[in-house]
Amino acid sequence: MACRASAATGTVSSPTARPTAAATVTPAPWILIGSEVETRIEDALISWADSRGLATRLQPLEGQPPAPPPGLRAVVGNEKEILVFHDAWSEAGILTVVLDPNSLGPDETTSVIGPALRFDQAGFLAGVAAGLATSAGGVGLTPGTGAGAEAFVVGFDEGLRYACPKCRWESVSEPARPPFGVDVVAISPNSNPVTEVPKEGAPWLIVIEDADLGEWTARAAAQVRTVPEALVASALARLLGGSSGEGWTYAADNGGLRVDILNPEAISPGRERLLREAESLLASGFLVVPGGE
Repeated sequence: MACRASAATGTVSSPTARPTAAATVTPAPWILIGSEVETRIEDALISWADSRGLATRLQPLEGQPPAPPPGLRAVVGNEKEILVFHDAWSEAGILTVVLDPNSLGPDETTSVIGPALRFDQAGFLAGVAAGLATSAGGVGLTPGTGAGAEAFVVGFDEGLRYACPKCRWESVSEPARPPFGVDVVAISPNSNPVTEVPKEGAPWLIVIEDADLGEWTARAAAQVRTVPEALVASALARLLGGSSGEGWTYAADNGGLRVDILNPEAISPGRERLLREAESLLASGFLVVPGGE
């Protein structure tokens, strides 16, 4: 059938064209990691995010705009980096995990990791390590101060008995001058630094966190340390799953405390298996430190 021509122009009429609305692009969700975050935490976060199809970006948090960037879902960093924009981003629904804060606490969108730790469990692990390192059966413990000192001693006593039922321990103020028969000394949290130069036959040391040992470094047998990389992904997963923010304490029962063997001459691979067994029992809740926190 022929098209009808316009009487005025003699041309074929056509429908009026309507403008097409531009498609709205939703940014892919991503996680911002502060540039001051330790490499071990960064690596753990990237691996966790990759397994869930989430992108990550490593950027300085200083100078970030008041309005969160498009697609940002969560941020992980140290308190100093996060404080400037925390309130504004929290109101915008951005989730936050803060590492070892001084003033920030958990709220609806924020979880904090540390700096508190389970001193009873840290003491227990230090006691186990000391019991496995001693050959003479005599162990020293430097006096600690501050919050958690008593709980650490309770845990240390239990851990030493667990690993070496016949061992004894006593207070030692200076590892360079241990009492007769003491060949291992554990350095309590917040105790005085080791200052005297070690002599021949100096005892092995069990240290907590990154103690500055100087010339004693070669005598460090084991280190009880916090493991923030084991907690940050769990904290972030719970926030993304809809849970309110929480305070995470470094503990063996959540994977936030462990012992690193620093010298296999002090604790052999065979004895280390007993140490890993103790860690697993604490983590499972099967082993509980009596009188602990």
